[in-house]
Amino acid sequence: MVPIAESGDPRALERWTFALEAMHIPFTLTPAGDENDEVVLWVSREDAARAHRAVVELDLEHAAERARLAPATESPRPAPVEDGAGGVGAELRWSLGAVWLLMVSMLAQTYVPGWEERGILDAAAFQGGELERAITAITLHSSVIHLLANSAFLLIFGVATVRHAGAALAAAVGVGSGALANVVSALAHGAGFRSLGASGATFALLGLAAALAVHRRPRDAVVRWLPAVGAALGLLAFTGVAPQSDLVAHGAGLVLGFACGLGLPRLGQLESARLARLERGVGALTAAVVAGAWLTAMLR
Repeated sequence: MVPIAESGDPRALERWTFALEAMHIPFTLTPAGDENDEVVLWVSREDAARAHRAVVELDLEHAAERARLAPATESPRPAPVEDGAGGVGAELRWSLGAVWLLMVSMLAQTYVPGWEERGILDAAAFQGGELERAITAITLHSSVIHLLANSAFLLIFGVATVRHAGAALAAAVGVGSGALANVVSALAHGAGFRSLGASGATFALLGLAAALAVHRRPRDAVVRWLPAVGAALGLLAFTGVAPQSDLVAHGAGLVLGFACGLGLPRLGQLESARLARLERGVGALTAAVVAGAWLTAMLR
């Protein structure tokens, strides 16, 4: 949930809530916590832009009417929209941060002896108990071209998913689904198979973006959301089946990311403070899992 407006005027709150109910947009009202008894209006991330536009239009109409009938008075002030993690700039910063971490790992591959060998997804080693390889392999790449390709997709899908799911949940879906996709691939290919790259995670973000697009369409209008799923499958066919690509990990990442995305919008029903705590916890856990996997790999 994100805040879209705040006011201490009961008439303004009545206008806003009436409009949101008419638009079938779920909302929550909470005290602002200051001394002027203002109330904050919260909606889910996917409804934030539409709800904020409705609130602004209502306030403009009300202000014009009051200016026509009486001397202007201070009107309720809409709060800035905090879409996703704080707008497009924040979304891009989070995505660039993930790309920067992949580049740091690439430098480690180049200059730290044994870095790649300890982290690569080696099916025989994985089946022998080195389970951390499913995670560490996500941060490794076979070449600069491989890194740049995955970074480009990560920027595209990262911005799209952080905008509607938040940075912590998007990162958790990417890492978790990418790791599970590597597990599926290692088990499917058997001993002798070796793989590395963030492709499974990027396809997980693609699946997540497709699922979030499904949620933004009316559930009874299948024709309206099929293009989102079709676009995801088309991109998988176009970029995920190159001769040296791991099609199993790509497909598994796409399916797992899509499945996670179908459940994420339900989190918007949580109370805002609880959701914020959940996101912080998920983000910290995701970072700890990746760091712990690498620590385990380097200490073996």
